[in-house]
Amino acid sequence: MNGCFLLILLFLPIFSVYPLEWVQTDWSGGGGEFYWGDSTKYYSSTLNGWRNPGILTLDTPSDKWEVMGDPDGAKNIWVLLEFVGNIYAGVDNYPTTGTGRVLFSNDNGHNWTAGGALGSSNFVHALLEYNDVIYAGTDGNVYKSSDAGTTWTQTGSLSGVTRVDALALRNDTIFAGTGTGGDVFKSGNCMNWTNTGELTDATIIWDLLVGFDGTMYAAGTKNNTSSCIFRSTDGGGTWVDLGFSHDVVCYALAQAADSTIYAGIGVDSGYVYKSTDGGDTWIVTSDLGSGLSKANIVYSIIIADDGSIYAGTLAGTGAGRVFKSKDGGNSWSGISLGNAHIYSLLQSDEGFIYAGQDRIMTNPISRTAYDSTGYLNSSVYDTEIDTVKYGIIHWDADLHGCNITVGVQADTSNWFWPEPETIEVMNNTQLPEALNDKRYVRYIFEVYSSSADSSPVIDEISIGYSPGGSGIGVDEFSDIYLYTPVPNPFTHSTTIRYINPRSEPLSIDVYDICGRLIRNLINGFDREGCIKWKGQDKLGRRLPPGVYFVRLDIEERSIGKKVIFLGQ
Repeated sequence: MNGCFLLILLFLPIFSVYPLEWVQTDWSGGGGEFYWGDSTKYYSSTLNGWRNPGILTLDTPSDKWEVMGDPDGAKNIWVLLEFVGNIYAGVDNYPTTGTGRVLFSNDNGHNWTAGGALGSSNFVHALLEYNDVIYAGTDGNVYKSSDAGTTWTQTGSLSGVTRVDALALRNDTIFAGTGTGGDVFKSGNCMNWTNTGELTDATIIWDLLVGFDGTMYAAGTKNNTSSCIFRSTDGGGTWVDLGFSHDVVCYALAQAADSTIYAGIGVDSGYVYKSTDGGDTWIVTSDLGSGLSKANIVYSIIIADDGSIYAGTLAGTGAGRVFKSKDGGNSWSGISLGNAHIYSLLQSDEGFIYAGQDRIMTNPISRTAYDSTGYLNSSVYDTEIDTVKYGIIHWDADLHGCNITVGVQADTSNWFWPEPETIEVMNNTQLPEALNDKRYVRYIFEVYSSSADSSPVIDEISIGYSPGGSGIGVDEFSDIYLYTPVPNPFTHSTTIRYINPRSEPLSIDVYDICGRLIRNLINGFDREGCIKWKGQDKLGRRLPPGVYFVRLDIEERSIGKKVIFLGQ
């Protein structure tokens, strides 16, 4: 108990000049909160506050898609992966060799470069990143690359395997879903692979899912006549057939934040099923489209950061459609991307949804795009001081070449009617005296971007104030920033950015929910940069899922950020 009380002291920022502050660091609660009763909400917005808690960006609407650059003539994009800001695509029929390759793009999909050969593989159906190594599942083997896909080496032999269609990570063990025997193999070092055990009558395992609690699910087909899903609660030691037998193949599995599991099936008719009890029972969601646009096959499913479900399909007219549901599958809306099959989906850290397809009418990769403008009107905040004096306004934002305009309104009434004047302000400046003696305040963001690839990332806004007297001076530490880790929540690794233009040494540490030191990340004179944390303690052991805190210390100043580790 004492340790958890200590957490309050550990993460209370030390401000030398802000007696009081209104701070907002999370807009994930959504709109409609006129008064500031919930610190994650706001009044109205066209920006995206749901992508990750602590990040506000322009929106990437699901009905706004762009065809990306030609992936070097590749025919089918079977799988997509993001790693250190690059997008990777597993393909077949690479034109210059007729073999499978892994391509990558470092400019959000506009241009693509082919990596090295993966032996004589004909296709790449699965990709996985772990400990800065990329793994690729091909026809019969798993390859790995330690240089971001430039060169590949074959891992150990998978006995009797003709195809590897799925890769997954549980703790420090990699699992491979295979065919034609329908087995799941595992390896702790990728030098030796072990068959985990019998999945009765399975012929191909198309997808693997590791649930938040470590439970594993293997989906595929039995004897090419019926779909199947198996479950293992002991890391693949034993598998239980869940009796899932809808249509011919189960191609895709995904788990939502509320632990609901979604399964995509097809051949005769494409549906998404869901289970809220760990796979014991399944119910079908509503139809994906109707008439000539109804789905025949659901190849891929992802859960976006805002909780929406995306399904990549083959529709009835032979057109690939991406369907989206905001209500757990009770209703779906779809959009055609021009080609026939949507084999793979990916949401990047920047919020884009990528769709890997076949090459029929257009290049086989499409992507959502940022809106060009957006706004956010905050809730009204009550300082509870009629003679309030406002101080410094500060916001943390990476502009990425975009523009942000910030305005502030204040009033003696919480009705804000008639609407008071909006005063445009600059970052890290004293708020105008015209706002003083008005206890109710709110801010307005207006965001502009000239590129569908770019959005500012807003991390935090704060307004200092005091109960009467003179205004509040500039915080002598306002030039020191600790940005919210991205992504957040995370499963494998998160990146922490910081700025320290001073000559004093700083430290960045990770603490658990009770204030115990977990790991020191930086201790020295670094002025600016990024550091990656992989959810490990100081001995390199993976930590259990949960809430952790990243804290920057410099002299008497401390800045803390919350991060959620989902584990794997």
